[in-house]
Amino acid sequence: MQTETIVESSATVEMLSTRYRSAYSAAKAIRALGMLIRVAAIVLAVLMLFGGFASLGEHGSDEGFITVIFAAIITGFCGFCTGLLVSALSHQIKSSADTAINTSPLLSVETKDRLLAAD
Repeated sequence: MQTETIVESSATVEMLSTRYRSAYSAAKAIRALGMLIRVAAIVLAVLMLFGGFASLGEHGSDEGFITVIFAAIITGFCGFCTGLLVSALSHQIKSSADTAINTSPLLSVETKDRLLAAD
């Protein structure tokens, strides 16, 4: 059985390291955006509830009360789900980068470990 030796050039390793670091940075930014969307959706839903309750005041109807609650719940739920989908995209990007690192024939095991640990 032959042992395959990998000869790495420093330029190749640096280029691939930069590419993978960029992918991880993009994944982190997208994950933060997903969190921001989820928090904004919850805040918007709460503001809608407070604003709706304040506008209904003492003269509001039962239909208006139910409408305000329903609209706030739908807004919060849809926004939260959108944030989850955006965060899921970041996990897909990170998984793709992990797979690319692990299956790269141009990198040694030590370099792969270093790149994955830097995440």
